[in-house]
Amino acid sequence: MSLIAIELSDAGIIAAAGTPARLLELDGQATESPGYALPQKDGVLVGKEAEGKAYLFPRQTLNRFWDQLDTEPLEQPAKYAPQNHAEIVYHHLAHIWQAIQKHGHEVVLMVPHFYDQQQLGLILGIAQELSMDVKGFVPTALAASSVGCPGKMLMHLDLYLHRIEVNYLKQGEECLTIEDSAMTAGKGQIHLYRDWVETIAQEFVGSTRFDPLHLAASEQELYDRLPDVLSHLRHNSAMVFDMIDAGTAYNITLKTDLFAHKAQAIYEDICRLVEGLRNKHGKKEPVLVLQLSHRISRLPGFREILSTLEDTQIVELDRGAAASGVLEIWQQLS
Repeated sequence: MSLIAIELSDAGIIAAAGTPARLLELDGQATESPGYALPQKDGVLVGKEAEGKAYLFPRQTLNRFWDQLDTEPLEQPAKYAPQNHAEIVYHHLAHIWQAIQKHGHEVVLMVPHFYDQQQLGLILGIAQELSMDVKGFVPTALAASSVGCPGKMLMHLDLYLHRIEVNYLKQGEECLTIEDSAMTAGKGQIHLYRDWVETIAQEFVGSTRFDPLHLAASEQELYDRLPDVLSHLRHNSAMVFDMIDAGTAYNITLKTDLFAHKAQAIYEDICRLVEGLRNKHGKKEPVLVLQLSHRISRLPGFREILSTLEDTQIVELDRGAAASGVLEIWQQLS
């Protein structure tokens, strides 16, 4: 059997295959394909290519089709756009499947816990249209948490474009189950990125009078470069950030504290969700283990906020932990 594991997340779809498991290139040379789409006259751009034009064509770009997967007609469809979210998901999944289908003939899908039966049915129907032989669905939190923590309370935290999800995983003698969950609906990666881009722009204006948000091209550049900034600030307290406009170079110093302060309200919301689930379910386990997806662990200053919670251990999961994890345990699943 040749099995491909696909981790569905609008913040970045990931696929893995092989023994040992390895991540697959599914969007050009990238191993993640974000949930963006840009309808055009000759087709629909999806993934990295659409994300790279999102702030050049903000009114035409779509990014809610995975989060709000349904067949309801779009209220204001862009010109040449598909008529509903399910059609856009089809285009995105087709783009990914074309790149990875050579690696296997059977598929298992990791999905967010907040998807309901109707949405899972839509995904299955789309997969069948693409001739994907789907063998099952596994909640992302369970697949990523394939190694349990006996005697401790276990939660999985993940970041999506439009929400942040906290799942409480109940550990039985022979299995894990998602016992409860909580979400910051309406507050996700897009909202954090927007606040951080505006913060960077304000720093430029205050220090140099150059406004990167004045032109769509420089605004797009800020969004394109933000992931590298976040990656650098995970391991460094500050960095010099430069931009060029009309042949003139401008630079500022960005600090981790600046990003953490801007995101503090959302970070505190997440902590309240964690504490709420802990108070509701964790009376028998004195120690809490928080497993962080790679998407949420890269947020500057977030780990430091979580570390203030009493009797809490933090585990940062690898990129694609769910896709790789399910391949390791697939033979054990019925």
